[in-house]
Amino acid sequence: SPDFCLANRKTGSLGTRGRMCNSTAMDISGCDLLCCERGYREETVVFQENCLCRFHWCCVVQCKKCMVRKELSLCH
Repeated sequence: SPDFCLANRKTGSLGTRGRMCNSTAMDISGCDLLCCERGYREETVVFQENCLCRFHWCCVVQCKKCMVRKELSLCH
């Protein structure tokens, strides 16, 4: 079977480099397996998203903007 760890145009595989993984999972989503034993890095991202949304009669939803900090694990 083809090696899906590395990018391969012939098979259409994008590889796993840069892919998000779960650093605490022991299943297929876990970094150890998904990153093909190449390791992973931790990265913190901060982004803005809608929060505290309220519906006003009739037919308007108003939201505030909140900053969200998220820890990501990405394959090497």
